[in-house]
Amino acid sequence: MRLPIIPRRYDFYKRDISNAQEALRNAYETASAPQRNSGKAALDRRNWDKALADFTEIIRRFPNYAEAYSYRAQAYFSKRKYKEAREDVDKALQLNPNNQAAKDLDAELKKRRF
Repeated sequence: MRLPIIPRRYDFYKRDISNAQEALRNAYETASAPQRNSGKAALDRRNWDKALADFTEIIRRFPNYAEAYSYRAQAYFSKRKYKEAREDVDKALQLNPNNQAAKDLDAELKKRRF
């Protein structure tokens, strides 16, 4: 008995979509690397305004890049701008539900009732 074609095609398309999403994430990381590294360094130096500027620029250029929202949320959180941090965490998790940094910050914001 021959299996229907539809399930096999569905698996193929599902795998293809997953590969495309991974390729897009890699493209975002490559294209934003210099500014992302600058923003991460600013976070490490506790220069929140510089980090916000860097990650805001990355988001302007790549509005579907979840990691940039997650990093910007960390900067907002550090400045005690919890409302803005909540918005960025929600966007990061919408774009990538597996973003661990966003999940961790989400838990911290919930502790603070944001």
